[in-house]
Formats: sequence, C-alpha cells, structure tokens
Amino acid sequence: MGYQWDFTNLTWNLPTSPAAYAYDVSGFVSLNNSQIGNLVGHILQNYSSVCGLTFTYTNNEAAANIRYAEAFAVDTTGQGLEQIPTALGVPPDPQFLAAAQGDAGSPAN
Repeated sequence: MGYQWDFTNLTWNLPTSPAAYAYDVSGFVSLNNSQIGNLVGHILQNYSSVCGLTFTYTNNEAAANIRYAEAFAVDTTGQGLEQIPTALGVPPDPQFLAAAQGDAGSPAN
C-alpha cells in the first residue's frame, strides 16, 4: 500500500518564498493566479470527492502538509539538489526529508 499520512484532513499552502522550506530550493517561483484557481477550484476538490480526504488552507507556510510551488531544483533527500524534470510530488516516505514530505511542484519556466 505504500506510505501514507495517518489522518485525512490535510493542510495546504502556496509558499511565497523559498524561506518556507527547511531544505534547499533553487529557482523558486510561487504559483500565479491562474494556477491557484486551477489548484483550488479543480484539483483539490476532485481529490476530495473521490478519496475521502479534506483539504484545509493554512497561513503557516512551513507547517502545511502539502505545499505547491515551482522551482528549478530541490534537495528533498539531503543528498544535494536535483532538477525537477516535469513534476514533483514527495510522498510521506522516510527516504525523503521530513520537511519535504507532502511538497509538490513543477519546473519553473
């Protein structure tokens, strides 16, 4: 079954700077209004409707279970920066840094 959170209400945030991350992020770009509308208006609602999860926005960028942004490269394992080729989703898996678990992103343009 893989790794999973042991709760069903996940908090989310859209960081506005790389300072929200406790690991290296290169080329950080926050989401634009169109991306935010698609995320909130479609993606999270669709997930919620089929999987029994609820998603609650939090103002705490560093403490959100799920964070969305764009970047050129990230260090989610503590082994150095890795380029984001097409998309990134970090599961709650102990092979990743605890601070990176739940983070999602796409390459910055």
